[in-house]
Amino acid sequence: LTLETMANFSWFPGGYKQILLFGEGWISVDKLFHFSMSFVMVLLVWNFVKNKWISGAIVVFFHGLWELFEYVVQPGIIGDTWKDEVTNITAVIVGIIVIILVERYRKKKEKQETLIESRLQKVETLK
Repeated sequence: LTLETMANFSWFPGGYKQILLFGEGWISVDKLFHFSMSFVMVLLVWNFVKNKWISGAIVVFFHGLWELFEYVVQPGIIGDTWKDEVTNITAVIVGIIVIILVERYRKKKEKQETLIESRLQKVETLK
């Protein structure tokens, strides 16, 4: 609905209007926008909350409210609304996987730094 509304503005170029209004398929600009938005949101919320599961739940909740609003405004697009929500949830899952990988990398790096520091301390005590 966001892209559809934007594409209906009189100042929006006509050629792009058809591209943006084609949001009914699984692969479309609309779905790419939803995926990107949800993915970035889960990473941003995670930076503040520091809990990946709560971050994902917050993003899914707010996107669910937005999709409910879209359905109330345009009840005829329930199929697209469900596709949007599936896309949002998929993006949140991918975001949580990325967060898990980042956390593992950080722990591994901290462990290596701790090991290096302990070895340096041993070398200094031997001198």
